[in-house]
Amino acid sequence: MTDQVPSRGEYLLVRTMAESERLETQYTAWQANIGYLFHPVIEQHDNMRIADVGTGTGLVANMPAKH
Repeated sequence: MTDQVPSRGEYLLVRTMAESERLETQYTAWQANIGYLFHPVIEQHDNMRIADVGTGTGLVANMPAKH
């Protein structure tokens, strides 16, 4: 194994269908375990917005749109 230092801006994680499925399964299990989509302290209202930057498959941002 070589001791390569990734170049600045190089994506270090894999981008495969298996990884996408793992992230979505992990999110679904996490949500089922805690019992809510948004923390109860967060006041919910129409026209809420979510910043989803570099957080995986975008599932977290798309789930509220379905509710």
